[in-house]
Formats: sequence, C-alpha cells, structure tokens
Amino acid sequence: MSNFQEIIKEICDENNIKFELISKNWIIKLEKNNLIRYIVGMRFPLNDYASAFICNDKYATYEALTNAKIPIVEHKLIYNKKFIKKEISDLESEAEIEKYVKKYDRVVVKDNMGTEGINVFLCNNTEDVLDALSKIFELRQTAVISPFLKIANEYRCICIDDECKLVFEKIRQSGEWRHNLSNGAIAKIVYDEKIRGEVAQFALNVMRKLNLRFASVDLIRVNNEISVLEVNSGVCMSKFMRQVDGGRKIAKNIYCEAIKKMFE
Repeated sequence: MSNFQEIIKEICDENNIKFELISKNWIIKLEKNNLIRYIVGMRFPLNDYASAFICNDKYATYEALTNAKIPIVEHKLIYNKKFIKKEISDLESEAEIEKYVKKYDRVVVKDNMGTEGINVFLCNNTEDVLDALSKIFELRQTAVISPFLKIANEYRCICIDDECKLVFEKIRQSGEWRHNLSNGAIAKIVYDEKIRGEVAQFALNVMRKLNLRFASVDLIRVNNEISVLEVNSGVCMSKFMRQVDGGRKIAKNIYCEAIKKMFE
C-alpha cells in the first residue's frame, strides 16, 4: 500500500470503518453502518462531480474563476487537431502563438489535465511552444499556454468546509523555475498570522466560488498581488508528509476529518 492508503486504513481501523482496496488499488472502498463511500485516487466524495471536474481542467478553472472575478493566472486553450478539427482554440495559428510569446517574452505550456508538474514546459520562443505542444498532443486532446511569471511566493492551502486546515509555502530549489514538490521544492508551513490569514481567506473564497468542500488551492504572489495558479480536487500531501516534521500527523488529521464528513 502507498503511504496515503496506509493512513486511510489507520483512520478506518480507529473509527470502525471497513477498508478495502479494489480496482488494482486505485479505489478505496469504505463501509460503515451500511453506508458505502469511495475514494478514487486521492479524490474524496465530498465535492460534487461538476465542481471536481472543473478543478481537473486548468482552462475550465480559469474560466470559472475569471467569471467569478477571482484573480487567476491567464490560460489560453489550444486543441489537438487530431481530435478536434474546428478552429476554436484561443490561439489557432502559429502566427497567433508567436504574437502571444512576444507579448510575454517567455511562456509556460502545460497539459490541460495534467498533475504533479508532468508535461509542463518553459518556452522561450514559438519553436519551443510548438515542440511542447507536439509532446503533449501525443496523448492529450488539450493544452494550455500561460505567461511566465516571476513568482515571489507560492502557497498551497488545504481547505475543508469553509475552514483552511493547512497553509504551506512551496520553496523551489536553486536553478529550478517550478515550485512543484515533485520537482524538488521544499514545503514550509506558514505560521506568520498575517500571511496565513491573507492567503487562507483568499483560498476560502476560491472554494466558495467553485462550490468545493475539500480541495487544495495553489496561490502565487507576484508583485505583491495574490492570484490563483490552480485548484486540485485530489488532496495530495505525500511529499509534505515526508518533508515536514509532524507532517504525517497533520495529514492524517485532515484526512480523518474528511472521512468523518463522508459518513455524516
């Protein structure tokens, strides 16, 4: 079992909940008092399907939060022509891509449905963008392109039902431009009350606008302004647990609260 599954099993054992792994360990089946609940990957059944799906789609998240007037990093959607022939991409031609790159000098190209920093490319010119799109489109139908921003701080906020349970900063390694823990960034819990309060309130507003109950919200600070980078309906704390003293206990308490709410 993974560390995540071990924690879930511990919680179940302590709360008289039957635990079972199915579908080649991808799904956790929990049962108590004739109620059955499932955890799929790291997605808990507290969010409705539509809200969770929006979070899985970077462009959909951008559109929903822009509509709600929440500051978020700009995302332009590009479709894979192998699958979608209509000209409906935000940047349809190579000339439009070149214009976008020149506007921001450098851009970031991502798999629209990607996670953990996989298939994320920093591009300095149009050729880089086309190469990144080619790699993403080998398997995916959509990609997004965003400005490259000089991020001063990146925070992850883990929230449940209008409460921010954890705020930590993701400090990137020297020479690395990404803040993903999977790419070597270090997690550091934010204890400063002013910073924590500001970031937590921003994240909770995002949760309300997306109708989410349990999720993690990634926020960035650029030029002393906070905005959303992305939102995750799957709440992963695996790297956090390994890096932070007492991190496993913190994660277990959060997951325990989520599981108890599943059976309310």
